[in-house]
This record gives sequence, structure tokens and C-alpha cells, in this order.
Amino acid sequence: MRIRTVVATLGTAVVGGAIAATVTAGPAAAFKPVINDPSGIIVGVGLDHNETVAVANSPIPAVLKQVFPHTQYWMDPASQLPQDDYYVYADLPAVFTEAARAPHGQIGFAVVNPAMYQGHNAIVVQGLG
Repeated sequence: MRIRTVVATLGTAVVGGAIAATVTAGPAAAFKPVINDPSGIIVGVGLDHNETVAVANSPIPAVLKQVFPHTQYWMDPASQLPQDDYYVYADLPAVFTEAARAPHGQIGFAVVNPAMYQGHNAIVVQGLG
């Protein structure tokens, strides 16, 4: 139970960091939190394009890379980052940057229950529009 509390605390910090990074997105920001979903998502957030750009231009992706070393990536089929059927050969900042450079790129990030996601402690979903 103690690990779950730590993960939930880190997840809350991640979501808080995403909120802080997107304050400049204005009143039409599309910040979409997901909390304690039955599919194993402990806490997550979907970022619109402006929020993705703001986070990509901050230290948040590098911090997430350190805090969540076992991240699973669900990449957009149009991604140019090197990958095969099982592995993405790029780090989290590169995934955020690629989405930020796409005209309609978006990122979703979730802290997940590792028991339900083959040992992964976070998921990043990349959409390039």
C-alpha cells in the first residue's frame, strides 16, 4: 500500500506540473484528467496541442523520464522516431518534441498499475493529428 501512495503522490505531482506548464494555454485549455480508472490508470492527463507544446518546452519530460523509467509508448503510426514492434528507440523528451512539432500533435500521459500493464509504471500515448 505504501508504494501505491508514493505512485499516487508522484502522479499528482505530474498532473500538477502539467497544469502549471499549461497555465499560459488560456481559458480554452483542454486539460483532461483521469483518476483511478478501473482499467488500471491511477492518474492520467490528456494534453491538447498547446499544452503539449508547453510541456515539451519545459523540463517536465526529462523529469518524467527519470521518475518513470518503465514507460510504455503508444506511438502515432506517422511517427518518424526509430521503433520496431516492441520498442521505441527514443526517450520521453523526443516523443513530446515530435508531438509538439506536429500541427495537431497531442500527448496523453498516465501513471498505471504495473500489475495490469506488464510491469510498466506509466504510459505515453502520442497523437500527431
